[in-house]
Order: sequence, then C-alpha cells, then structure tokens
Amino acid sequence: MNLKERIDEAELILIGIGEEFEEKVICDKDAVLLAYDNLAGLLKDKNYYIVSLPKDGLIFDAGFDKERVAAPFYDEEEAGKEKWDKYLRWLSLTLNRKLFVLELGVGLSVPEVIRWPFEKTVMYNNKATMLRVNGSLPNIPVEISDRATGFSHDSVSFLSCLDS
Repeated sequence: MNLKERIDEAELILIGIGEEFEEKVICDKDAVLLAYDNLAGLLKDKNYYIVSLPKDGLIFDAGFDKERVAAPFYDEEEAGKEKWDKYLRWLSLTLNRKLFVLELGVGLSVPEVIRWPFEKTVMYNNKATMLRVNGSLPNIPVEISDRATGFSHDSVSFLSCLDS
C-alpha cells in the first residue's frame, strides 16, 4: 500500500517532522519546500496534526493549516504552549480510531518529543498503523512491528519524489 492510500484510508493522521529536514535545508532548501508542498497536498481535507522539530520555521511557509502544526523548538513560548496543549487534546481523541502515524526523518536527538510518544501511541491504539521513514534510523520496536514499517530512505527525498 502506498503513502497516498494509507493517508486516504485513515480517519486521522499524525505526522512527525524530524532532524533530517533541518539538516537537508542547509544544502537543498528547495527540496525541503517541495517535500512540504507534496505532503500538504496529500493531507488536503484530512484531519491531521503535525509535530515539527526543525527550528527554521519553513513548515509554516508550506500549505499546512498553521493551527495543526506544533513546532516546540520554533514557536514562541506562550503560543507554543497553546499549540502543544491543542495537539495533546487532538491526540487524546485518536484512541480507538483509525490513525495513521507518519514519522519523517526523526532521529534520537530529542526522542521524547516525537519518536517515543509516537511509538507509544501506536502501541496503545490497536487501530493505528505507522510508517517511519529515516535514512539512518528506520528501526521499529518489536512491540509494534505487526502494525509499523520502517523504511530506510532520506525522508525529504521520499516526499520530494511523490506526486501529490
């Protein structure tokens, strides 16, 4: 099943944007913007939430609903807290719903923000599935291996090559 089909079949989509995006923007900002645009096209008319680690704020220049993006290392403190609280409320409504978790380029620099909570979300929601795309750390814990897939590929390139 391809990414578009997974997104189309899900009731809710949780996306994590990680360090690969921040590293890639240094040498290829256009590829990052294209990746964001392709993802935004796939998410059109879907119920989604994005947690983004990059500090550059480029995600806010893409076609995402800014109210559905939490960027804890970019947002100003008060606005960031409000967005994080909104994300946690949204996340609490995903239990026992058909949730697709898409993790893109999330490494281990701050695993407590995306990587571990996303794994835990999939573990507790039996209707959740996950795709982890990461060039160097695509590993999936055995506890969720029946509903999660790790794909060893640069996440920015992965999204840049999609037809949205």
